[in-house]
Amino acid sequence: MIDTAGRLHIDDALMEELQLIKREMQPVEKMSDKEIRARIDEAITKLSPEHRTAIVMREIDGLEYSEIAEQMDCSLGTVMSRLFYARKKLQALLKDVYETI
Repeated sequence: MIDTAGRLHIDDALMEELQLIKREMQPVEKMSDKEIRARIDEAITKLSPEHRTAIVMREIDGLEYSEIAEQMDCSLGTVMSRLFYARKKLQALLKDVYETI
């Protein structure tokens, strides 16, 4: 969820997924869950409003692509494009996090 200051708070399901990734990669150095959550929050706030809304609706709220399209009043293709570019931008912004997890 996004608070009034524009910060995103990651839900437990996404945090569990990140923890699974951490266990599978057996990192040399680990960031704390709190640090990872803060970095993800920060990265998501750097997305455009359209990309941020789409990624939050899909990954946090768990909506289907068709539901996102309806709520954002755009086509399914536009939702797919926004999610693709949002994920690509997040990967770039969080590259160092994945290297230390």
